[in-house]
Amino acid sequence: MDKSKANDVVSLDSIIRESAGQKKALLNFSKTYPAYIILAVAIAISFVIYSYLRERVDSDNQKVFDKAVSSVMTRLERKHQTNVEIIQQLQGVYKSLTMVVKDFFDLYASVPANTYPSIMSICYAPLITPKTKDDREFDMQRAGILEFKVYPEGKRSDYFPIFYIVPQKKNYHLFGKDLAYNSVVREAIEKARDSNMFVSTSVIDLRGNDSLGFYVIAPVYYKDSAINSIELRKKHFMGAVILESDVNIFFEEALATNRIASDTSIIFFGIEESLTNKIYYTSTNYDLSKFDYDKLEQTQILHIADKTFTIRFATIPGFGSGFQQAVPTIVLILSLIISFAFSGFVLSVITSRARALDLAERMTRSQRRIVDMSNDIIAVLDFDGKWKSMNPVSEQLFGLKPTNLIGKSVGELLVNSNELAPILKRIRSFPDSSSERVDVLMKGKDAQEIWVSWNLNVSKEDRLIYTIGRDVSLEKKAEEEERLKSKQIQLAEQFTKEASEYKSLFMTKLSHQLRNSLTGIIGYLQLISQKIYETDEERDSFVELAEQSSEELFTFVSDIVDVAQGSDGEYKELAAIPINATINELGLLIKEETRSAKEIIINILEDSQDITVLGDYSLVLDSLKNVLLALSEGVEKIVLDVNASANPHEGAAELQILSGPNKLVSEMIELYKKHSADLIGSLKQDKNDVILNLAMAKSKLQTISGTMSVESFGAEEGNLVQISMPINKQIES
Repeated sequence: MDKSKANDVVSLDSIIRESAGQKKALLNFSKTYPAYIILAVAIAISFVIYSYLRERVDSDNQKVFDKAVSSVMTRLERKHQTNVEIIQQLQGVYKSLTMVVKDFFDLYASVPANTYPSIMSICYAPLITPKTKDDREFDMQRAGILEFKVYPEGKRSDYFPIFYIVPQKKNYHLFGKDLAYNSVVREAIEKARDSNMFVSTSVIDLRGNDSLGFYVIAPVYYKDSAINSIELRKKHFMGAVILESDVNIFFEEALATNRIASDTSIIFFGIEESLTNKIYYTSTNYDLSKFDYDKLEQTQILHIADKTFTIRFATIPGFGSGFQQAVPTIVLILSLIISFAFSGFVLSVITSRARALDLAERMTRSQRRIVDMSNDIIAVLDFDGKWKSMNPVSEQLFGLKPTNLIGKSVGELLVNSNELAPILKRIRSFPDSSSERVDVLMKGKDAQEIWVSWNLNVSKEDRLIYTIGRDVSLEKKAEEEERLKSKQIQLAEQFTKEASEYKSLFMTKLSHQLRNSLTGIIGYLQLISQKIYETDEERDSFVELAEQSSEELFTFVSDIVDVAQGSDGEYKELAAIPINATINELGLLIKEETRSAKEIIINILEDSQDITVLGDYSLVLDSLKNVLLALSEGVEKIVLDVNASANPHEGAAELQILSGPNKLVSEMIELYKKHSADLIGSLKQDKNDVILNLAMAKSKLQTISGTMSVESFGAEEGNLVQISMPINKQIES
């Protein structure tokens, strides 16, 4: 910097404004690395959350898919179990009876056969040999099946013709059909016989017209016969109970019961026989399998007797692509936005502080010398009231180095930590470069309290407040001393006025009493003058002299009344003053005169007498006003209980005013009582003019022959003022 510039005289305001206008990018990694670390951690957390939610959504989709698959399988298995229970019941009939006639068979089989459309028939096919063939045909014809014949014709080692069948009407043509003629059916019957288990055929054309279905076969043995081995089972085998089921209707019937929307809105499936891999039934949306897309798949096995069917399930297109599927992505995007926003905020905070520090660093040496040598505080605050920079004078005033203050709240230095908060909040709405001045009491060096006058200048562009503070403790002390002097003079004048007013009141009362007495004398003399005495001349002479003397005395007393005027030159008229009404009006009067938000609630107790006192109205009003002002200081709301009573023996009215807890007033009352002999001197310790108001009230009351005493019951209990004033008596003129 050249010498001429170094010698320029630069004002403090210009220094601040010039520094505030300088801008510089402060993205040095060594200063801003915490923001980048926070960003990296936040991004990592975002992807962890995304991964967790993605797994959660996939898990939920898998659960929904598994639930739909389980629903289909449960219904299919339940349907097969129903068929098993039907033939199991019929098998049990044969186990319990030696011989089952056709009518008995029809009774047990007709209900389920007519109930379930998938059951084409339920029949009984006994084992007969070529030797017994003719006899058994004759037995059936005799039982009512006149056309009964075993068919197809031909010689075979044995036959399994249908003897009983339901529903009979639509299956009448099947009477006598040899089921063993079909090798598949024969093998199934023999397998059931040898294993003593339910056996199912493969899906076959049951009746020759593409009526695909299967038989479920239950073996029947002679009652109470031994069937512990294959040989014994073959020996005692009597026949088979057979349930004929249409494969398509079987699956449709199973899936039609209690259908839930999730089946076809979530999955499709195909049912195929495990051995042949031929599909026999598909869901209505099975054609979706032709499309290529990501899907969940699952294979289940359905057991029908000893045969198995493979069911292949898959989710439909669009499964899991709704809002739930998009939640992880949405959360990831929002998390990334929040991560960048928060990192930007941290970066802004870091660079904001760096900008404030950089402002001080970029000051010229001459400007810095001016700032450093100044006795004024030159500092920078942010909009939250935290120090961004400070000149060395802080050590002189507050006992703290600038480095110890930067980053801390200005409220830590205030005696009342919240005093500047409303101003800082309000100043944000000010126009750019506008200023505000405020005086605050702060914590100074060595635990002293100092007054600092702040000039706050707002820079909205920087979002900073440039401040200049000056120690005005001496000025404040001078103002306080001037105010104290004024209060002391005011109280001294009141004490002087008290003596004058007391003399005036005394003379006024004396004049009234003398005038009343003289008026009586004159009246009596006038009555005497009308009486008859021994010597009229003598009577008239004395009366005339008495009247003359009385008139002279009356004139003298009247002159005393003229002399007994107040210090303001006005005659003090004594008036009758209703105490309760006057106190009630005072609460509103004080609020109007002071224009304060303070709430004074006056509660006149029920046993309070409606008394009237005698005195000068203005003095009584002023003294009571001083009492109310003193008791209500230091709080926003005060309740005053008032009780008035008359003491006719002493000719006085007694007034008690009780206030609620008030720490400030309690402390001032103790000082008032302690320094009652030197109230003018005690005003140095007075706060909120409590002692001044009490002293003024007592002095004014004494001018009208009244008394006042005060008592404090402690900061948590309350305070009491007791007042005594002359009671009202009729004044004769």
